[in-house]
Amino acid sequence: MQLEIKKIDGLKWKTEHPDYDYLVYKGYALYSKEKGYLGFNSETPYTPNGGKATLQSIIDAGGLIHYDDVYWIKPIRSS
Repeated sequence: MQLEIKKIDGLKWKTEHPDYDYLVYKGYALYSKEKGYLGFNSETPYTPNGGKATLQSIIDAGGLIHYDDVYWIKPIRSS
């Protein structure tokens, strides 16, 4: 699976939170053209504290050991 780093500023993510329709995050996330953005929960993409450098180190190491415990999510489409 080919992962790339994408900037997510301004993208909206669906949430089940009773007070919000969507969440907005800034930064960078791992992205697969086939599956979407990688996250460790079903609502938000993984945006590590180390930012782009941390994501690049994950890619340089060959990705994650396994993808069994991750979610692949897509942002809400703008109308």
